[in-house]
Amino acid sequence: MVSNLGRNLAPDPWTTFGSTGSKAQDEYWINPTAIDMTQYDTLLLEVEPGDTIAAGDCEISLEMASDSSSHIQWGSPGAQDMVVYTNEPLQQGLTDGKKQVWSFGDSRHTLLGIDALFVRIVNKNASAKEMDGIRYRRVGFHPAG
Repeated sequence: MVSNLGRNLAPDPWTTFGSTGSKAQDEYWINPTAIDMTQYDTLLLEVEPGDTIAAGDCEISLEMASDSSSHIQWGSPGAQDMVVYTNEPLQQGLTDGKKQVWSFGDSRHTLLGIDALFVRIVNKNASAKEMDGIRYRRVGFHPAG
């Protein structure tokens, strides 16, 4: 018998992040419900700012708990290529009303197997900033077994 596990799987739909609106300095947008990356290796995050946000005015962290107590780490512990994605400043600015898609995970630094993923986006600007929409989509499905 031939199995085609995973081949007839519909693409993961875009899902509302669950946290939008205006945030003051050092406040954050975070998904209130964990994203299950158990069988997916990459996360796409679509952001639609309601304000212009300069490079460095937001910091992004990938976490395994919503209280920022456990950051996601890639690589072998202690190795020079170890990556911890925490408080990473936004490398490019965002334009008001212009959607942008960010990708987390690649062949070397995959998110595959993470049961609970939280994405925290912190406003570091001195004034309040707004996000009109944040959505995510899991990609890179790996069938179980």
